[in-house]
Amino acid sequence: MSAASGKAHDVIVLGAGIVGAATAYFLAKKGFRVLLVEGESPAWGASGRNPGFQWLHTRKAGIQMELGLAGRRLADQLRDELDDFEMRPSGGMIYFVDERQLPLFRAFVAERRAAGLPMELIDGKAAREHCPALSEKVLGASWNPLDAHQNTGKLVDALVTAARKHGAEMRSNCRIEKLAIEAGRCVGVVTAEGETIPAGKVVLAAGAWSPKLLEPLGMSLPISAMRLQVVETEFFGEFIHRTFECHQPNSLAGCAHRRRHRNIQRRETMSRQPIGSRIERAGLERGALVRLLTG
Repeated sequence: MSAASGKAHDVIVLGAGIVGAATAYFLAKKGFRVLLVEGESPAWGASGRNPGFQWLHTRKAGIQMELGLAGRRLADQLRDELDDFEMRPSGGMIYFVDERQLPLFRAFVAERRAAGLPMELIDGKAAREHCPALSEKVLGASWNPLDAHQNTGKLVDALVTAARKHGAEMRSNCRIEKLAIEAGRCVGVVTAEGETIPAGKVVLAAGAWSPKLLEPLGMSLPISAMRLQVVETEFFGEFIHRTFECHQPNSLAGCAHRRRHRNIQRRETMSRQPIGSRIERAGLERGALVRLLTG
């Protein structure tokens, strides 16, 4: 793909979530004429409604771990290139309170190190130094210094801002009705108002909304929507000096695939504070289950 297609835009990127915003940023940085199109506003979908954990602790060995480590390195790079997105490389733990779990944790840490993580097995005292909220009953923990936390919504905003600095255009509240197809090729998009926007290439990064644009072309994309409901407050002050996700699992077997555990989230200097997490398979239904929080 060259940076001179003869059209107004070399590339149209559909969807201003983290994937679309990052795509627009890196393409614009390379000199491509990019139009980033979003049906609502940047980070309106999943990218603005997730906890923001970069949790490498239980990534499956192989390609999943390789992608996770690559993403973690990229986050450090973006900290230097973009506006602040509250990235904190604060580490993560899985703790235990029963000495009979020690052999399990030793084996787990050894496997995680073999998978590529600089993980350590630490005692209870060291665990409490990292996370003072832990009980004296905690005997030890697996500790991964690469686990981190970010404000993903702010990251998307920073990517969009940087993309525009490199010449990209941004259209918010622009619903796309369909892809423009000529001779079996996608040559642009058609908006809900009937406007056709041509481009040399189109990148479909609309997440759960992508299948709808591909269905008329006889293409099935295995992406479904889940509804995550979180109450978010304004920042109400720092309440612990580090940020961690700590777990107490009954077993570590298969933990790279299952996430059944108790979470303790500690946040440092966050601009907003999320409370709770309810996940439902509600499709693209936008309504909130909880209408009002009182008390």
